[in-house]
Amino acid sequence: MKPAWTRALTLALVALFLCSMAVPLAAADTSAGPSIDHAHSSVFAQENNETATNESDAGNDTETDTDSDEFEDSNVSDGEPGLADRVRVSPVSLGDEDWLETTTEDSDEAFNTTGPFALFTLSEPAENVRIAQSDAEATLLEGDTTILVEYEPGAAGSSSTFFELEVFFPDSSTSSIDLYATSTEVSAAAAELEAYGGLIDDMQDSAEEEGYDTDPSGLEDYYDWRVERATLVDSFLVERAAQLLILAIMAAENPLVWILILLSIAVAAYRREQAHGWILDRIENDSGETARQQEQLEAEYRRDKQTANEEFIGELPQINDQQAVYWNDSFDIHSTLQLAELALRGPRDLEISSDAQPDGGQPESAIAELEAETIHNSWLAEVYTTNRLSGPREALSCLKAALIRMEATYSMGHRYSGVRNDVEQLLDEIDELERGF
Repeated sequence: MKPAWTRALTLALVALFLCSMAVPLAAADTSAGPSIDHAHSSVFAQENNETATNESDAGNDTETDTDSDEFEDSNVSDGEPGLADRVRVSPVSLGDEDWLETTTEDSDEAFNTTGPFALFTLSEPAENVRIAQSDAEATLLEGDTTILVEYEPGAAGSSSTFFELEVFFPDSSTSSIDLYATSTEVSAAAAELEAYGGLIDDMQDSAEEEGYDTDPSGLEDYYDWRVERATLVDSFLVERAAQLLILAIMAAENPLVWILILLSIAVAAYRREQAHGWILDRIENDSGETARQQEQLEAEYRRDKQTANEEFIGELPQINDQQAVYWNDSFDIHSTLQLAELALRGPRDLEISSDAQPDGGQPESAIAELEAETIHNSWLAEVYTTNRLSGPREALSCLKAALIRMEATYSMGHRYSGVRNDVEQLLDEIDELERGF
């Protein structure tokens, strides 16, 4: 309950108010005077009774009065919640910067902040804000719905530091927000300069090579020196280019210069004629020598080919007469040329690729198409079946002897060297296969 003197004063004010209202009523209607006076006297009697009652109860219990005060204060807002209970707090995002971030730990009550400052918006306007802890400061921005929290550089390191943000509202209600701050020493300027770190390192290395210091003043001196040098070189080149252009125009207008140029060309042509004129004479006077040499080579090739075609394969040291008979019976082979062509082109009843390839390269030989695993079922098996050569090794040895003869004796390595390599490779594969068994 309120103190007795407070209630007495309140009743007295009410009585004076009623008296002031009674005077105009009496002037307006005198017939109502007795009723108003009676009411007035009744009010004063009631006030006297309440005053006496309040004075008698004033010293009963001060704790009861305090409870009554709290009860009446709680009824000021007619039971409605204050602004602090209705407010919604939201962090303001300033982009995708890693060094500045605010996340929600507990909605409207706790937030994690990263960076030197943080921004929050309120759904209800506030009257004032503050942070009791040191190294941090809260400011209410224009509009009373935005809060700026600024941290000192050393307020928090890599681990979080707790700060309590208090918000005061016009209806005398308050709200507390827990802030956990980290990395407050990061600044926006440092984050922007991080992209230039590589360039600064390169400038420091270049400045050190030129004898400058690597501190900011040294780098500035080095930069100024480079700019001056570039300007000097640029101006020098431009000046020299202008001079050369003027000289070229003057020379073009001078007949003596043209005469000197023509004389220089004539002297150079004469000296070249003396040094290399014999080549021109040879070309002019012996234009048919190249054709004659080509015809001679072609004639020698045809002669060697004819000789190889007439040479009996039994005359080769590596092939005896019996083997020659087997080759004759199997593939109608008589000469060294025919045996070499068999290795290159295969038997006549098979479709073997032509001598020339579309790209100008050597054709793939018939031996290159054979494999060690399937050679017993190939076209070459015709020569080492029953009552003939002992096997593929003996047949390939005969082919190799004919190919070597064509390369060494008849100078046809350009045609048969690739086939010989294929025969040797197939022999190696057969050896590996037989060792595996």
